[in-house]
Amino acid sequence: DGDWFPRIEYRRDQPIGQRLFLRIRPAPERNETCTLWTYDQPDPRVTPTIKGPDLSTCQKLRRAANLHGADEAVLVDADGNISDGALSAIVWWRDDVLYAPDDSSPWLPSITRELVFEMARQAGYKTEITAQQPKDLAGCEVWSLSALQGIRGVTSWNSVRVGELRLLTPFRKRLKMLFSPIRNVTLDPNSSGV
Repeated sequence: DGDWFPRIEYRRDQPIGQRLFLRIRPAPERNETCTLWTYDQPDPRVTPTIKGPDLSTCQKLRRAANLHGADEAVLVDADGNISDGALSAIVWWRDDVLYAPDDSSPWLPSITRELVFEMARQAGYKTEITAQQPKDLAGCEVWSLSALQGIRGVTSWNSVRVGELRLLTPFRKRLKMLFSPIRNVTLDPNSSGV
């Protein structure tokens, strides 16, 4: 029972047979909206397309965003194009088309991004990928996506004037319909190894 945020970790420095760890953590507060801050340095991730190796770097970037009064940091490539959020995927709507960064910038594959794009296509919306700088998104409805938060509508982003959150509520409802509880799972809270 409860609201959890589990994580499976692989620790290569542990003996064989003891390298996988299941961490059961209470889920952080979930919010429908968030604010963004653009990290104005080159993307510091070493392996941006693989989840895990840069986790501590991305957590530091999110803390930097917090110090600037925002919930999430946005990473840009050398040309200033949007790559990712520190711990989320960034997507936007323009003229009823859902967009996301293309492969010219490194971005972490996101199941939530895939689901949202599939939901948009099923609802009859066009989807596209493109290279865009934060300033190019003025007037767009912008979302931050993650497995934990789902879809969060962006209400402010540095000097970018983001658009109205017209499609947020129906898409959040659609995504929530895909959730199903895990049943009949017994975990030993005193055990850290799997």
